[in-house]
Amino acid sequence: MSKIKILTNTTVEIRKQLGITKEQLFWAQVNFGCAFLEYWFAEEALKIAVNTNFWDLFLLQWHSDDQQIKKQFRLESKDDYWRLKFQFFDDEKMLKTMENLMEYKHETKHK
Repeated sequence: MSKIKILTNTTVEIRKQLGITKEQLFWAQVNFGCAFLEYWFAEEALKIAVNTNFWDLFLLQWHSDDQQIKKQFRLESKDDYWRLKFQFFDDEKMLKTMENLMEYKHETKHK
């Protein structure tokens, strides 16, 4: 079984346990700047993220790491944000893309 498949299964299980959608998990991953949130934050962090006004925080809290994501995906409006989320309807595709972004972030941070 590939690393991505294992991580996808883990993410699906966490989503089921916490009762959150793919879109909510994706928002939490992007907002907290972590590709695989379940390995870095406690379940409480996900629960806090789920009970947040996602669009308001997503729009207002562009940290320096988020700027790269915003630029890459050209997120300029709420419609752009929703379009981006629907591109990642498949968990494996979403996780692979986020993993690539986080690897890029790690490499550029340590140059």
